[in-house]
Amino acid sequence: MTGEKRILHCDTCGKETEHLHRDVLDTDYNAILKPAMWNCESCYRNKRALRALGGRPKSILGGKPLFVTGFMATGKSKISPILAALTDRDYLDTDEMIVEKVGKSIPEIFEADGEEAFRDLEYQCVSEAADRQRTIVSLGGGAVTFERNWQVVEKAGVSLCIQASVDTIFTRVACKRDERPLLAGLSDDECRAKIASMLEDRGDCYNRSNVFVTSDEVKSPEDTAVEAFHLLKQLAQ
Repeated sequence: MTGEKRILHCDTCGKETEHLHRDVLDTDYNAILKPAMWNCESCYRNKRALRALGGRPKSILGGKPLFVTGFMATGKSKISPILAALTDRDYLDTDEMIVEKVGKSIPEIFEADGEEAFRDLEYQCVSEAADRQRTIVSLGGGAVTFERNWQVVEKAGVSLCIQASVDTIFTRVACKRDERPLLAGLSDDECRAKIASMLEDRGDCYNRSNVFVTSDEVKSPEDTAVEAFHLLKQLAQ
C-alpha cells in the first residue's frame, strides 16, 4: 500500500525499526563468507564505539554503578547506552523508570501531580538504581540539584557529567521545548535565557561529578562515549 511504513528488523538485536545501517563493524565479520549486516541506530552506534576499543567491551570501575549527570539535552540518553555497551553493563534511565512506575509521561506527572511528586518518584528510582551492580544510570537533568539524590550517588558509585553549551542545548530543544516542562510555552529568547539561567544555578551541583566530558555538534555520541570511557578508566587506576 502506498505510504505504508516498512517494518525492518536489526540483524544484531532483532528489534523492529524503520531504518537500518548497512555496515561491517564486527571484528570477526568476513564480507566474503557472510552476508551484509544491517544494524538499527542503537546497535550501529554501539559497534562504532566498540571498534575504537578493539571490538570488545572492557570492564571498568569494578561493579560500582556509574551515574551520568548533566543538563537536559546534553546527550545523556544517547551517550549512556553506548557507555553501557562499551563496559558490558545494563543501562537504566531514571526518567524511564518513573514513567514505567506510574504509567504517566513526565509532563503529565508535572501537570497532574506537581514537581514535588515527580521529585519524590525520582528519588525512589535513583535509590533503586543505586542498589543495582554493573549499571550505567542516566539521571534526569535536575536530579543532582537535590542533596538526597547526591548522597545516594556519592555513596553508591561514580558520577560522569556530560556538559554542553547554551547554544548546543537550545538547538537540541528548540523544536521540542513543549516536551520539557520547565521550558514549555517559552519564546526563543525566553528559552535561551532560561537555559543559561538554569545552567548557572545548577553549576555547583554538576561540578560535584567525578569526571566531565563535553557534548557538541562536532563529536558524535560514539566519540564522546569513548572519550568518557578513557577518562573513567584513568579515574579507576
